[in-house]
Amino acid sequence: MRGAVHVLWPGAAIHQRLTEPARASGHLKKRRSSKPTQSGRVRGEGVLVVVPHCDDEVLGFGGAIQKHKLRGDHVTVLFLRQSHNARTRKQDSVAPKAQKILGYDQSIYLGIKEEELGVMGPHTLRKVETVIGELAPTVVYTTFLGDIHQDHAGTFRAVRMATRVLKLPKVKQILLGEIPSSTSQRIPTDPSFRPNHYEILTQSQVMKKAKALDVYAGEENAWPHPRSHKGIFVQAEYRGMEIGRNFAEAFLLLRRIQD
Repeated sequence: MRGAVHVLWPGAAIHQRLTEPARASGHLKKRRSSKPTQSGRVRGEGVLVVVPHCDDEVLGFGGAIQKHKLRGDHVTVLFLRQSHNARTRKQDSVAPKAQKILGYDQSIYLGIKEEELGVMGPHTLRKVETVIGELAPTVVYTTFLGDIHQDHAGTFRAVRMATRVLKLPKVKQILLGEIPSSTSQRIPTDPSFRPNHYEILTQSQVMKKAKALDVYAGEENAWPHPRSHKGIFVQAEYRGMEIGRNFAEAFLLLRRIQD
């Protein structure tokens, strides 16, 4: 796929045909495709979006990804979950189409089993730490601790531990996103998602986000389900209304270190 890099983390269980663009074990060292400046440095920031599985990158972060690309940032999406059945293999197979719509630079698959991600053992943590350490992003997005799905909570725990400030001081900003039909389904005893950071979106950006969700035809539902084409617009309008704008994506800012 021209203009995009699709990377398989060594040892991950995923269809080989998805990995043809980049399979070398040293792929992370070759990840940047942005043009260097005259000083040899790459423009923009390194941005990493860490999600359990394909379609979460669209639902929670599709607008922010587009905004970062407009700013000239290099965006990587890290998928943690292993594809284990026909449904998840289908998600993986169409993910490059969503990537092309949103315009992010590369994707990495760790192939972690769901039960391993739920308990977040040392093997899982080492994988996540290794990727974040090699990519050295300054901005990290991930799912919310209080999401009803266990793999979302496990993803948060892995990112939280892998980005400890004294271990990875280059990570200056960590933001938690909301996944429709997961974040909103928490019960009163769960942590509350109270956004304190908003990315203002244009109608065109919301349309691209909805178009990227359309790629995952098996995961999209009919309105009034929140995980639907119309649901994307309603959610963006609701978050925009909170800040007096037409459209927005909302996040919980977990950490920000300002130079």
